[in-house]
Amino acid sequence: MNHKTVFGPISILTLTLITSIASAAPLDKSANAKIDEAINVHYLSTNFEKAEGLLKGTLKACGDRCSPAVMARAWMYIGIVRGAGTQNFDGASAAFAEALALDPNVKLDVDLATDEVRDLFEEASGGAASGEMPSDEPVDIAGPPSGAGMVCTPDVVEVETRRPIPMSCTTDQPAARVTVYYKEFGASRWGQANMGKSGDGWLAQVPCSATGIQGTFSWYAVAVSGQGRPIDSYGSEDAPQQIELVETSAEAPPSHPGKEPPDRCVDLAECPEDMRGTPACPDTGGSSASGGGGWGDSCEDNSTCQSDLACIDGTCQSPPSCETDADCTGGTCVDFLCQYEGASSSSPSGPGPTNLVGLQIGFDLAQISATGGVCNPDTGSKYSCYLDDKPYGVASFVYGGVDPVTMQQTQTTTPSTVHNPLDAAGNPNPNYDPLQSGQIPSTISPSTIRILATFERMLSENFGAEGRLGIALRGKPDSGFVDLLHLEARAKYWFSGNGPGLRLFGLLGAGIGQVDAQKKIYVNELQPDNSPTYNEKCPGALYCPVEVTAYKSLGKAFITGGLGVFYNLGGHGPSVELNARIMLPESGFVIQPTGGYLVGF
Repeated sequence: MNHKTVFGPISILTLTLITSIASAAPLDKSANAKIDEAINVHYLSTNFEKAEGLLKGTLKACGDRCSPAVMARAWMYIGIVRGAGTQNFDGASAAFAEALALDPNVKLDVDLATDEVRDLFEEASGGAASGEMPSDEPVDIAGPPSGAGMVCTPDVVEVETRRPIPMSCTTDQPAARVTVYYKEFGASRWGQANMGKSGDGWLAQVPCSATGIQGTFSWYAVAVSGQGRPIDSYGSEDAPQQIELVETSAEAPPSHPGKEPPDRCVDLAECPEDMRGTPACPDTGGSSASGGGGWGDSCEDNSTCQSDLACIDGTCQSPPSCETDADCTGGTCVDFLCQYEGASSSSPSGPGPTNLVGLQIGFDLAQISATGGVCNPDTGSKYSCYLDDKPYGVASFVYGGVDPVTMQQTQTTTPSTVHNPLDAAGNPNPNYDPLQSGQIPSTISPSTIRILATFERMLSENFGAEGRLGIALRGKPDSGFVDLLHLEARAKYWFSGNGPGLRLFGLLGAGIGQVDAQKKIYVNELQPDNSPTYNEKCPGALYCPVEVTAYKSLGKAFITGGLGVFYNLGGHGPSVELNARIMLPESGFVIQPTGGYLVGF
């Protein structure tokens, strides 16, 4: 017999059978990956409810696209979760019956099964499946005990909303896995972050999608053995650690040991509609979250999956946990979760510009006061008075003639800045104001205005160095160019970097820039000889009130500190700040609100 005659049809039959099986079970690989995740991630971290939920979700996603052997494997593990995890023995028996009905050769995972579970599986081996879905009634799961041997961070009291929370733990126990469980304010279920081994400790990061609501954030950590038994913990479900999530905080944001704190995530309101759910606006939902493929759906690339999934082996799947980039085929390990190009992530939207240039306008508000004799230099006044932008003072008023023989003045009257409440007739002077006539009560005076060009260079994600050059307006009339020049150097700290969104910064600096505080006051002039020509506004009066502008120049040097905000609209945006200045050597206190616009590159 010709061997080709016999083996030809057999080969064709075999190939057809293999192709048929493969096409009949296109989701086996993805389903097995989800089964492994349910057991190795959720079950071993004692999150039994989530483990069973993921296994049931896998069965639902399979439909008729998974082989009976894979579906039987999922039911077998549901039986283990119920029997060994939640002590729901009736539910475990029903799950084993389902598994054996699908595949009588399904094997029990004896490494995870207790003696009771082994007995239940053996009993089910002789029965038949009921064909009904086992009970979905929730099972109360006691929180893991709170141990004293585990130490975890952060140990902060409060954290800003929309900020990822890095966590680290150490334990003396031989842990096979450590998991952080967390729940934001008002949430009904616990989320979790699986910690990755790093040196002698374990690291994880709670995503900013779980820190968006102000209120109490609860968390605890559990270490389990290779057999899935809790062996150590930090807090518990009944007595968790707590952090207050607030909109703004003076407390330094948490970080992993020796690392910079992660950036704060953008607010939903700051993202354009068509950018929501993309890497530029993570954790904000949007079209990619609602229109992409769900778990188990076929895909071509990451953009065709929902924002929390990645395209792996042709189907949309949850990104696997990782410790290094080597754990992520074709991707990178970011915060212990594989990230793939084109897929959304919960990481911040990225750093801001390295350089910032701007134009600012500042308004000087100076604190001034004087007890009397403001315009009289004989009193030691530090003020300069001006009338119609010309110097005003007692030395300006000299009257009388000169003797042609002796060349001496025959009459010299030097009017003083006086404060007399009576007029020439001895009656009360209606123009006399004891708080204005030559004295200034303690007040905040609008002073110089500054136009400033600025340049800032970011030295790191949070620190910047800035220089300012400008000119002052509204100085005293005889000010020179040097008096009006403004030079300043600053060190700035950006609390969450200068990336997109509303960014807060603090500053310390020093420089030169004279502040000319000014105040309009009335002085009462004594008219010599009651001359009606001395002041036409007061004919025949002994005293005449005159409005003058008093200036006080506060020292040219200063030190400054303040707070500001920059609304980064995408590399540019408005900026406002409030500074306090101490002027030297002529001491004075100045408040300077400033506003302007910054452009980054």
